[in-house]
Order: sequence, then C-alpha cells, then structure tokens
Amino acid sequence: MAACLAEELGYPILGREVAQEAAAGLGIAEEDLINRWETPPRMWEKLSASTRLYKAAILSVLADHAVEGNLVYHGLCGQLLLRGVPAVVRVRLIASLETRLGILQESDDMDRAAAERYLHNVDDARARWIRMMYGEDINDPALYDIVLNLDQVNFTVACGMLESTVRQTEFNLTDDVLNRLKDFQLECHVRLALASATETRAIDFDIEATSGIVSVAGSAPMLPSGRTGDTIHEIVQSVHGVKEVNFNINWFDPLP
Repeated sequence: MAACLAEELGYPILGREVAQEAAAGLGIAEEDLINRWETPPRMWEKLSASTRLYKAAILSVLADHAVEGNLVYHGLCGQLLLRGVPAVVRVRLIASLETRLGILQESDDMDRAAAERYLHNVDDARARWIRMMYGEDINDPALYDIVLNLDQVNFTVACGMLESTVRQTEFNLTDDVLNRLKDFQLECHVRLALASATETRAIDFDIEATSGIVSVAGSAPMLPSGRTGDTIHEIVQSVHGVKEVNFNINWFDPLP
C-alpha cells in the first residue's frame, strides 16, 4: 500500500531505512537497534538510557526525511512518532485473520499453523510495545485519521482513497506547516543530542522549538558543582539551528 501511494503521489517512500540510518548514526549494528525497537521492553527498559537514545535517533532520522513535507512512511509507531505534526495522514490497515493468513501464506510460503503463530506473536509484540512505550492501545481508532478494512475495500480502491485524502486542502504544505516541520526537526535533533551525551542521557526532557528558540523542560539533578544547567545549555546550544535556549527545569538534589 505504501509503495502504491508513493507512486501515485510521486513522493519518496521510507520504512526500514529509518532504522538503518539511525543505527549508522549511532555507530551500532542495525540488528541491535532493530531488536531493541521491535522487541517489547520490560518495565525498567522503558525508562533506560539506551531505549531513549534509540528512540531519539529513529525520530531524528524520520524528522530529517519529513521536513520537506512530501513523504510516505510505513512502520510501527509512525502514528505516535509524528503525533502533533501537522498535515500528516495517519492510516491503519486492518483485515480479517483469514485474509491476513492468505497473504502471509502466499508471500512467505508458510503453512497455516506457522502463519497463525507468526501473526499472533507479531500482533502481541506490537500491542505490548505501544502500551509500554506510549501508554496507548494500538487498536484505539483515535490514534488514526483513517482506518481501512481490506476485507471491504480492495487494494486499488484503498490506495485511491488515500491519494484523494492526501490531496485535500487540509493537508497542503503551507508556510506554517513547513515552519512547524522545521521546528519538529530541531526538537528531534536537540532530543538526540541530550540522549547521546553522557551527562544527560539518563534524563528525560520535554523539548519544544519555535523558530530556533528551544525550551527545555523536565526534572534534573543539580550536582554540587552547579554545572548541570551549564552542561545542558552547552549541549542544546551546540545543535545547529538553535538560536536561544530557555529552561523550565525542576532541579532536585540527587543525594538528599
């Protein structure tokens, strides 16, 4: 479906390449990042520095591709990774078990029992990942703008419906939309810089950017040297495109 839509719209298509580029940027094996990204985390892993770093790296790559506005992205969590970004159509495709089994058996030459086990494991892993990382239910229709049932709408018609939707004026790439995409890209770059630095990788920050002005919020430990705030400022200020840094941080004593 992504390939069909990309061809009809004349847009670039992006999927697994996001993980490949993110892994290359971090200097790690793609398999390591894929395993971490696709394997449901344990409760402690949800807050781990490495999980936060991998997530920031993937989001930063996705933002770099999305900043021009024309893109078809297919992959787990797209509807959540791009949440709050304007002019994005979030689509979910559904089908009955029988339809999915037929597709899988034909494409991967599986027998029915193996295909059923595979689909059960994939569905369970995806649901647990979304629940653990985002606190959301993957089946919640509110996460999507369009849900297409491929048992009721054939592939060609579904592709045409999505193309028609994307071409509506509500999804035009206005100057405001493009500016917001640039802000989103800067937010992602700042988040990755903080997640990569030894001094700040354990801290979960909220980042907002507006025309180069970056606001950093959250809770962080204040070291006796008082250097924590300076370090955060230096890291954020070093990111290309940052003009000004504002703090709204709740400082706490790590050793009360």
